Amino acid sequence: MRKGWIIGGVAAVALVGSAAAFVSHRSAPPPAARTPQHRLVFALPEEKAGDPTQLAAVAARMPRDADVWARLGNARLRKRAFAAAADAYRKALAIDPERAETWSALGEAYIQSERATSASMPAAAKEAFARARALDPGDLRARFYQAMEHDFAGRHDLAVGQWLQMLREAPMGSDADEAIRAALGWSVNRNLSLIKAELSRATAAQPQAGREAEGVTP
Repeated sequence: MRKGWIIGGVAAVALVGSAAAFVSHRSAPPPAARTPQHRLVFALPEEKAGDPTQLAAVAARMPRDADVWARLGNARLRKRAFAAAADAYRKALAIDPERAETWSALGEAYIQSERATSASMPAAAKEAFARARALDPGDLRARFYQAMEHDFAGRHDLAVGQWLQMLREAPMGSDADEAIRAALGWSVNRNLSLIKAELSRATAAQPQAGREAEGVTP
């Protein structure tokens, strides 16, 4: 199964895979290794993303238009052509590197297309999100994935606090709203199951109450 930062089904409250140290850093395998890819998080709706074939033709006629390349990247991202989307975003940014939304879109394309060798965020995606935040500290997509990285690294309180703040900003019913709620639910459910497993192991290791457990013989 593919490892990496891939968003799982929002309806099922399963998320972009990602994992790390939870209750026990050694006892739980990374959720990233067992969470399949299901859906995008912040991609534009299909009717707004446009047709990639038509946009590619426009980009061929207007190769120095950053907006056209960014729109082509959005259309390809919606079609799940992640490597091609990343290529279009890079071309847009080569022309105009001051586009925060395009940097964060590039980060999502990297997350969807790159294979992670660990629970860490792919380096190219991490850099793209950092560039997005440097240009626009409020960029929701970059903040969403950066919070997820905190969660995967065991900094759950920090991640949950950041997601809750984002929830106050995301339009109700939007993809961002659904993704944030899914991330919160998945994190809570995952950590509850890990806590229960650790509680069960701790209980099994407890000494029995009574005189025998205390080493006292009749």
